[in-house]
Amino acid sequence: MLNKAMKLSFETTALPVALRKKMGVLAMKVFAQEALLGQASLEKLLYYTLSLPVTAAVVGMPKLEFIQENVRLAKAFQPMPPAEMQQLSGRLSAHNKEALDRFFERHIDA
Repeated sequence: MLNKAMKLSFETTALPVALRKKMGVLAMKVFAQEALLGQASLEKLLYYTLSLPVTAAVVGMPKLEFIQENVRLAKAFQPMPPAEMQQLSGRLSAHNKEALDRFFERHIDA
């Protein structure tokens, strides 16, 4: 477990079960509907996600010009070291976990 403070999260609850069942896992809402932008770079958020044992990451692109940037980042991807993942996760979850849980609890994709 990367961040022990994240007791109930995708990483600590759903991901281990899916992996034990040998299921493919799609990481969605990588940028938390843009709620995390400005708190960490797009690169760090995407690389954190791709460093998890996921099959693919679904990256939101509210603007067409984001496609080129996402392609550039994907081509340059290098796995994030576990210590850096833990630091980023700890910093962002401490600041955002409760608010994001409330948001996604009522969120409906349209």
